[in-house]
Amino acid sequence: MANSSFNIDPTALIEGDIFEMVGLTNLTDQQKQDLLVKFSGMISNRVVMRIADALEPSVKQQWDDLIATDKNQEAEALLVANGLKINELAAQEALALKAQLVSMSHTLTNPQ
Repeated sequence: MANSSFNIDPTALIEGDIFEMVGLTNLTDQQKQDLLVKFSGMISNRVVMRIADALEPSVKQQWDDLIATDKNQEAEALLVANGLKINELAAQEALALKAQLVSMSHTLTNPQ
């Protein structure tokens, strides 16, 4: 169970090095790069889920069709027209993932 009294400084969360924040400073550069690739995949999956949840079924189908045919600029324009901005969603999900990782790390190193 997570420690509910644990508070994360928002500025530190945004600007901090994730590896330092979770106590993984002893990783090699290659290990860090491998983790960043995995984190990126997790963030991408979260963004896709948020897009799928936000779009009306007919618009989602249009978006799926555009992505399937590699019409990425048109797909992004469709999202923008429907009030979704991929960069903002990605930033929100990256920050949420970072907060979760820091919280889990804190819970593991400071069990209550």
